[in-house]
Amino acid sequence: MIRVENIKKETNKVYLISQLSNTGPVNILYNLLYSLSKKERNECLIITISTERKDSRINDFVDLGLKVKALNLNSVVSLLIFKNKIKPILEMHSTTMIHSHCFRSIFLSGLLLSKKYKCIATIQNNPYEDYTAFYGEIKGRLMANMQIFSLKKMKSIICCSLFVKNSISKKLKNSNIKVIYNGVIIE
Repeated sequence: MIRVENIKKETNKVYLISQLSNTGPVNILYNLLYSLSKKERNECLIITISTERKDSRINDFVDLGLKVKALNLNSVVSLLIFKNKIKPILEMHSTTMIHSHCFRSIFLSGLLLSKKYKCIATIQNNPYEDYTAFYGEIKGRLMANMQIFSLKKMKSIICCSLFVKNSISKKLKNSNIKVIYNGVIIE
């Protein structure tokens, strides 16, 4: 059973991600938010773009006391109605920062939200190598170019490694790019 908690007005940090399926970027987001204090978590809202899959970790996030709002947008429709659907949520919660994780959230926040909000992106891959290997040369290069276009609009970019930073720095001159290595929870 997937639970989505009510969101309160004091939220001002939004973590935007496609969905909370059990994948690398989601696990990294979980580890990041796990390390925050309860007070800091109360200031956070996770917004997912797509409908959750069966392997969703949404309950893990809710169990941490985090608020999750699902937009349930899929495919091309998300680009057409994303801004109209997310705008009232961001305004209601006095959002000051949007931290995006994954291709779709980075693209949409860079394209549609970066003029009004402080947008940050976390990059876990080299878009030109990974997208072309996974999606083919034409679609992969198009996606990589779309991501670079969106990253240029970000206030800050966080890379998971020096290799990723060096790879995207060639395309993003004069950008605020930092390396923060992925952490793991040690109990």
